[in-house]
Formats: sequence, structure tokens, C-alpha cells
Amino acid sequence: MLPNPPSRPLARKLETVQRLASEILSRIEQVLNDDPAVVVDTKSAMFPREIEDSQTYFLEKIQRVRDTLRELDALLHLAPEACDQRQLIRTELMVLFVLIESYRPERILESGWKLGEAIQQVLRTKIESLGIDVINMRERLK
Repeated sequence: MLPNPPSRPLARKLETVQRLASEILSRIEQVLNDDPAVVVDTKSAMFPREIEDSQTYFLEKIQRVRDTLRELDALLHLAPEACDQRQLIRTELMVLFVLIESYRPERILESGWKLGEAIQQVLRTKIESLGIDVINMRERLK
């Protein structure tokens, strides 16, 4: 059974997400093609065949993700080539917000890096400010 078509704003958002996902996959694929050993743990000695196998594995998974994204577009009757530039910026800002969260002291401490309390407070203040800036930019685009 075919679903009802999504609202135009939702369709634009999903089309934009698909485009960004495709761009991310292309960047990863380019890195893998430029340096196949990038996916290998630098602490272990790998043979060329193991490096090639790892590269092949990642490239196959990237293709599978691309295929699945196309299937999702078809299932939801989306136009993957369409792109609303305004929606693209909104989605990029959402991704930026998520990435900025990596600077939170709690996230850094989870990695085992010990930070002094003063540095933690400066980080919190700056992250809050950055987050507000990103949210305000997104709000301005509504």
C-alpha cells in the first residue's frame, strides 16, 4: 500500500537529508579511495590484503546505504534531486548543533581526558553561546 504523500515541508526536509547523507558518503568514499589504510587500526600491523578487504567492506556498506536511501525515497515518493537551499541550510545548522555538542565537558570527560574545572566552565559557556547562535540562525530561517 502506498503512503499518502508527505507534506511539502516534510518532503523538502527529507530530500535535503538525503542529499546531505549522499554528500557525506561521497566524502568518506573519496577518503577511502585516496588512502585505503585509513580504516585500519594504526596500532595493528595489517597486510595489504587485509587493508584491501577493509576498504572493500566500507565501500560495499556505503553503496548499501546509498541503495537504501534511494529505496526510502521511492517508498515515500520523494524527489531526491530536488533541493531547497533554505532547507539545506536549516538541516546543516541542525547537524552543526549536534557536532558542537562534542565539545561539552561531559563528552570530553567520557573519552578519559581530564579537564580542570575552570576549563570545563569556559567550555560550557562557549558551547551554550554557540548553541544559541546556531538555534537563532535556524529560527531566522523559518
